[in-house]
Amino acid sequence: MTDLTSKVKELTEEQRSRKVPYYRLDTSKVTKQVLEHLNGEVQRAVRPLVDAMTASVQATGESVKQSVKDFEKRVSQVEAKRVEELAEDVKNADEWAERVISKVDRLSSVATWTAVGRFSIALLPLCVSIIIVGGLVWTITQFLGVAPVLAFLWSKFTAATAVWAKLLWAAAAVALVTLLCWLIWALLKWLDGEFRRW
Repeated sequence: MTDLTSKVKELTEEQRSRKVPYYRLDTSKVTKQVLEHLNGEVQRAVRPLVDAMTASVQATGESVKQSVKDFEKRVSQVEAKRVEELAEDVKNADEWAERVISKVDRLSSVATWTAVGRFSIALLPLCVSIIIVGGLVWTITQFLGVAPVLAFLWSKFTAATAVWAKLLWAAAAVALVTLLCWLIWALLKWLDGEFRRW
């Protein structure tokens, strides 16, 4: 390091001895000039990029504006269509409500206490017929001893161990019930014929 320092001192002394004019740089002027030159170069290099980016941003902005306009148009069309559908639904609901109200009005005028009484009187023969047939079936089954016979068949069915024996007892019970149903049907047909002559 001392070597370098001594060399610098030596060169400085030699420069002074030669009587060469000593120049001093004005750094502020040099800096200003370099900055102006550098600014011009940067402007020339960056300007095309800035112009391209500006054009791209403007195109993107226009594209976004167009997309927003298209979206607004679609939304307004969908809203208009939905409003029309809702109006149609309301109209249909209103028509349905009017039909229901008219039916209720017709039924309320028909379903008076007089109509209820007439309907009850019309059902009276059916109820009496059901009671008579039920009593007749009960009496016939008790008279013929069907209940004890069915109880006997059920006990034999449960006591049987072989499958063929269970099937035999089940077939006997089904045959008995079928015969009883046929007898009741034949008796009801005969009663129908007798009552039609009155």
